[in-house]
Amino acid sequence: DGTITFWSEGAQRLYGWSREEALGRRTIELLHTELPEPLESMVAKLRGGGTWSGELRQTTRDGRPLVVESYWLAELNQRGEVEELLESNTDITERKRLQEHLEEAVAERTAKLREAMAELEHMSYSMVHDMRAPLRAMQSFAGLLLEQCAECSHPPNLDYIHRIRDASIRLDHLLTDALNYNRVVSEDLPTGPVDLGRLLQGMLKTYPNLQPPAKINLEFERLLVLGNESL
Repeated sequence: DGTITFWSEGAQRLYGWSREEALGRRTIELLHTELPEPLESMVAKLRGGGTWSGELRQTTRDGRPLVVESYWLAELNQRGEVEELLESNTDITERKRLQEHLEEAVAERTAKLREAMAELEHMSYSMVHDMRAPLRAMQSFAGLLLEQCAECSHPPNLDYIHRIRDASIRLDHLLTDALNYNRVVSEDLPTGPVDLGRLLQGMLKTYPNLQPPAKINLEFERLLVLGNESL
């Protein structure tokens, strides 16, 4: 029934009650014990395996709250009933306090991090949106040159205009990828065959120092890989 028949010196130091004061009292009433589950289910576990362990909230003689890690070892009679119970408690109050403080600190830092990420995402969106405006202008004016400039329809002018337009389109794609960075890292993007030779050739076309009459000979082989070209 929870009546105390033995009270150790460690219990006296921990709870402040002397042996004479504790003997004959019920543990739950003396220490104002808060159980993590109904007592009936705890007793059922004792009868099933002879042991129970968990955390208890208790109070010392001077009213100081405690959190203890409790271990119960039961001695059963022939009918499988709990006849005697040895309860061993370890004070973990400070550890629980530090753990709760750590959890609060983590939650606060997480909230600040999410706020910072939201601000960064908003700033990135505004910056990328403003940077795409002159790129669209470059693409539009390159198209006007092709339509209205007769001299531009012949090489090498035609090739230069195509390179300007292709480079602006590529940079526009890169900015779009930067804008969608959060989606890239949090979702599985679709994959497909990517021609690395064609991709590399398109990138090198944007470097004027690698174009004729530069004395550089570049050859590309067709190499297909499975991936996402925007990455």
